[in-house]
Amino acid sequence: MIKKMLLGIFLIVSLVFITACGGYEEEIAPIEFTYEQMQMLELAREDFEFLVELLEGNFPFFGIAYRREGHDIHEFFDAIWSDIEQAIANDNITDIESLIYSMDTIFYYYFEEQLVLAHLTVFPDQERSWFDFGLHEFQAEEEIRIFEASIIEEDKIAYINFWSFASSDMRRIESETRNELFSFLYQVQNYEHLIIDIRGNTGGHNPLALEAFILPNLSEAFESHYFGFFINSPLSENLVQRFHVTRHTQPMFNTLSSAIEFHPAQEIVETYELRYMNQEDLGVLDYAVKLRTNLHPANTEYAFGGQIWLLVNERNFSAAEQFAHVAKITGTMTLVGTTTGGSLAGQGVLIARVALPNTQSVAHFDTVYITDTYGRALEEFRTTPHYFNREGMDALETVLAMIDEMR
Repeated sequence: MIKKMLLGIFLIVSLVFITACGGYEEEIAPIEFTYEQMQMLELAREDFEFLVELLEGNFPFFGIAYRREGHDIHEFFDAIWSDIEQAIANDNITDIESLIYSMDTIFYYYFEEQLVLAHLTVFPDQERSWFDFGLHEFQAEEEIRIFEASIIEEDKIAYINFWSFASSDMRRIESETRNELFSFLYQVQNYEHLIIDIRGNTGGHNPLALEAFILPNLSEAFESHYFGFFINSPLSENLVQRFHVTRHTQPMFNTLSSAIEFHPAQEIVETYELRYMNQEDLGVLDYAVKLRTNLHPANTEYAFGGQIWLLVNERNFSAAEQFAHVAKITGTMTLVGTTTGGSLAGQGVLIARVALPNTQSVAHFDTVYITDTYGRALEEFRTTPHYFNREGMDALETVLAMIDEMR
């Protein structure tokens, strides 16, 4: 709620400021600050410049942001700092707490709303004031409902709206939720069609969806490989040194271990003939590692006997994007809807968590640039459905029309 309020404040301020200055060619007078505001400005400047330098040396998605969304992140840095200055001048930032929330809000607006790079956030997390790599630690205070199951046509069509993977991300997910889902799957496993709707699901963590929908419906073991590229920097050197203690529980990269070998990026591209690797991006990437997906059939007593449809759209990001990708490449589901939103990035394979010097808030961002077998960056090339929405229909209406035509 606070984030939304602050976002509204700085957007309104920016709009009023631009409107007031519209139509004038004369130079805008510099912002005047009080002594107290100048002190806050210096605190903010140090954290901001530290974060910018950190991103410029470690964040591998500058080229993708420009090609995919048409935005230059360097120009965004100028806009972000202007918004911070204006917020301080208007007394919207008056102490460390409001500075932390404002920076979080402003970076969220530019990186998630404009660039759709969901893996850069600034958290007021003073207990994580260190460099760290690996998995997020999630704890659920209470169970959040994440799906709704229903019958569209008795003995024929079952439907599950899985609108969030957030709660399945939590380590203490309530057993009742899992039991309810698997009980429903067992009940409808002899239906002709199962429709899984993840439209609007912006991600989280998806092991429950993997266990419930993909593993039971694999006809045989599935293996594929990807490549992770890194920028050579002191931060990434620390990352490599600690790589052996990092394991990733998302289904796409489930074989990370201390046996992984790092190689020069150019060598990986040439050895595995990654012909679609973007050469401009390759110019800033220094070394790479081969990653594997290795999935085996499990929970087969819940295997669905008919056809599984997955409804997707442009609001699928992060773990939801990953789930759609895995469902498509394994052939377990038929995707219907619109092209997904992306933001797969490193999928948390190796997340940098770095404390900013003054506020001790923590910047979280991915450091790994992942490509498919052919060198296409997964952050850039999103998942396309097997069937796009029919004219005048949404994804559910399209699937039901297709099912009706099969009768």
